[in-house]
Amino acid sequence: ACKEAGYHTAVDTSGHYPSDRLTDIMPFTDLFLYDIKHPDPSLHEKYTGASNETVMKNLSLICGMGKEIMLRIPIVPDINDTDEHISDLIQIIESFGTGNIRMINLLPYHRIGSSKYLRFNRPNRMDGYKQPDESRMNELKRLFEKTNRKVKIGG
Repeated sequence: ACKEAGYHTAVDTSGHYPSDRLTDIMPFTDLFLYDIKHPDPSLHEKYTGASNETVMKNLSLICGMGKEIMLRIPIVPDINDTDEHISDLIQIIESFGTGNIRMINLLPYHRIGSSKYLRFNRPNRMDGYKQPDESRMNELKRLFEKTNRKVKIGG
């Protein structure tokens, strides 16, 4: 209904779902806010509970359909900010060419939601991880800008 009424539409996604669901919503979606959490499939699984195979497959499908993508990369020190991981992420982005991925948002890890774990009596598996410092985020921004895309720190 939104699309029919002329509204710009967006889907915010981790990309981890069956591809047929993606193709179902594709005609109604102008922009995908798409997360890539880790380039390494086994480390992605270690930290998120699932491999990134489906995430990458769906990203490729969206690119192939010509849809606009705002790629979002949460940055967690010592998990996905090593030089090797950053290089791998940049290679992934460049492999999709220059067309669809219009912007990259680098999202610094934060602890804003930490109190919720206590309130809901849930374990905080991210407890103890630090926030990236500003100089590292600026360095990463410069590296990702080499992909010839707009890069922003934060969302």
